[in-house]
Amino acid sequence: MPLYEYRCRACDAAFEILVRAGDTPACRACASPDLERQVSLFAVDSDGTRQAARARSMGTAVTRQRDKDKADVELYERHHH
Repeated sequence: MPLYEYRCRACDAAFEILVRAGDTPACRACASPDLERQVSLFAVDSDGTRQAARARSMGTAVTRQRDKDKADVELYERHHH
């Protein structure tokens, strides 16, 4: 299965996903099928591209965790106050 990078046209989320032949992926953030396949950094391998990909991935993970933590706090406050 090839690994592809996509950007969602609906919510502008960027992500990588393994895609089987014949499968149509959907956005992980909003479930929209309106995706644009990006040029993969995997195809251009160098120390610089690996570091850029790692930095982008870490930034996305940190943002995703922060959003999840905020949603958890809001949910807790809604149900315990």
